[in-house]
Amino acid sequence: MAKKKRRNKSRSKPDSAVPSQAQAPNKAQGAPTGPSFPGKKTTRLLDHAAWPPLLLVALAAVLYIQTLRFGYALDDNSVISSNRWVQQGLGGVLPLLESSYWEGFFAGFATYYRPLPMISYALEFELFGFDPGVSHGINVALYAGTAALVYALLHRITRSRGASGLGTALFVLSPLHVEVAANIKSRDELMALALQLGVLLIGVDLAKSTRLSKVARGWRVALALLCMLAALLTKENALITVALLPLTLWCGTTASPKAVAGWSAALTLPPLLPYFIQRYRVTGHVLKVQGEGGELLLNNAIWAAQDWSESAGMVFWIFADYGKLLLWPRPLIWDRSLGYIPIADLSDPRALLGLVLTLVLAGLLIWQLPKRSLWGWSLGWMAIAYAIPSNVVVQVVGSTMAERYLYLLTVGFCGGLGWGCAKLAERKGRWVWVMGGALALLWGSLSLERIPNWQDTSYLVEADYPKSPGNPRITEAFLGLQIRRLTLATSGSEKRAIRAKMQTALQTTKALILEDERRYGLLAPGMFWSAGSAAFSDQDWPQAREHFQALVRLSPEHFRGWWRLGYSCFELQDYPCSSAAYHQAVTHRPKQGFAPQDDVLLQDYYFNLCLVEQTLGAWQESLESCEGALYWEPNHARATAGMGIAHQMLGNQAEAERFYEEAFALDPSLRPTVTP
Repeated sequence: MAKKKRRNKSRSKPDSAVPSQAQAPNKAQGAPTGPSFPGKKTTRLLDHAAWPPLLLVALAAVLYIQTLRFGYALDDNSVISSNRWVQQGLGGVLPLLESSYWEGFFAGFATYYRPLPMISYALEFELFGFDPGVSHGINVALYAGTAALVYALLHRITRSRGASGLGTALFVLSPLHVEVAANIKSRDELMALALQLGVLLIGVDLAKSTRLSKVARGWRVALALLCMLAALLTKENALITVALLPLTLWCGTTASPKAVAGWSAALTLPPLLPYFIQRYRVTGHVLKVQGEGGELLLNNAIWAAQDWSESAGMVFWIFADYGKLLLWPRPLIWDRSLGYIPIADLSDPRALLGLVLTLVLAGLLIWQLPKRSLWGWSLGWMAIAYAIPSNVVVQVVGSTMAERYLYLLTVGFCGGLGWGCAKLAERKGRWVWVMGGALALLWGSLSLERIPNWQDTSYLVEADYPKSPGNPRITEAFLGLQIRRLTLATSGSEKRAIRAKMQTALQTTKALILEDERRYGLLAPGMFWSAGSAAFSDQDWPQAREHFQALVRLSPEHFRGWWRLGYSCFELQDYPCSSAAYHQAVTHRPKQGFAPQDDVLLQDYYFNLCLVEQTLGAWQESLESCEGALYWEPNHARATAGMGIAHQMLGNQAEAERFYEEAFALDPSLRPTVTP
């Protein structure tokens, strides 16, 4: 009977994680003041309750302050400095609202719709020009502000200053966040999470408070709806707020199921309709985010699977690898695609581990969620956040695995670790906090080691290539970096050292392809590009043509390969080959004057095509090509002269004379050579 009474007593005791409104605050837990929590209010700004979030904000700022001297890296060029809408400043705001994410660079590469981060770049340009230091500073401020929001959310649902502080410190120091905090392009991740946390905080406060006036409640609802809409316009994954809010209200408050459902629907559903309408207007799709070339294996390794066993095996292999990265975040690399990821079926040990881990965590979630416990919240948060990068609900586009995909998930993971330390410390003593602090220090040291690699693309590629020899994107970037250095090298010894490094990399690449062509076959385009570029640099035109022809057979959209093939064919006086290659180059190149890692402007793509067509006597086609060059560069003197030549050969003498005079005015040295 005694045992039965104790069980009944434990059942009737409120969950310590979700105290009722009538429950007295625990001073040791540091219950916050304000209308949502009983207790004495304070008027001092630096009251002890305010110190933890202030310290965490300072920790985040100090950790990433060094990024203010960093430049642009990876997609920063295409999203910011080479984006034609961003380059218009305030004038680009409306086009950004009416265009897809990549349209300002690729002219419609994908159906992402993320106007708010793009508008922030345009406003930056209007005020400061292209200054990566300013952009990094804004990202650091967003990351630091997010730390305060994470602490506020954890504190509201745990009512434990220690659990909230440790959980947020782990979140701030996680090496998995370096890509998000140190890469300007990842501002969409920073903004989306901050706005989602805003919705959750308001939801928790509304569900807990019974004393707010109708006006105060209305203002909070309006602010939550605004945050929800802004989050959706920042990044598509904000849609999961629809699931995160009821989870948080269920596990973090004592609100009734009816109240949980009501507040969740009221704060998240109304913005969905205008968002979907606008998204459909702009992209032509309600939810699709896959663009042209999205089926390429380089974008999603799971498309390499040939049956359900391989597909499932790769999904669970990735899940197990993510699990390892959460606790031991090494290696840290900016891309994880086929090559890094094996083609594994369900017999693979790592895949089996991922399957077992999935089943165990699912069982724990089913066990804990009805109890409204914080373990249920942590597991549920991670499950919901992982739904997007899992490749189960949707297929990931861009990169199969990435550290940035865990940014949202780590709120639940780190919050669970902090809560676990707090509960364990109640039984085992303060040494548990020492262990939690040691983990935070370890993660912080790994972050400090990783952050400098994001100074620019060159640093990043040099740092990541040795850790991922089978990764096609990183390998191609490494070989491309060596080619650029070879072009700039002045001494013979420097050139020999670069060639030796390239040769070693090419030999390693070739050996991996021979070892497992299915897994490492995507390394071949980078290998042909590098070998062809080396021959191109040496003006070995037959070898260059051979390598570039092999490249474009494997990668038909490789515009730089097509351009160099056209140039090589022109030097070999194979003009039909040159014309066909230049046509393909113009077709596939991003519709922007400058493209990352491309030292040839778009107007010169068109002008070279114009020259080849004039050599072939295709005067009408050459006229159109020169017009393309002048569209991107109205003062292109040689293209203007080309227009004159084409008009003259077509019998339009008056037009020819007009273009000749314009060409002479732009470049007087053309006068003796413009007429055929």
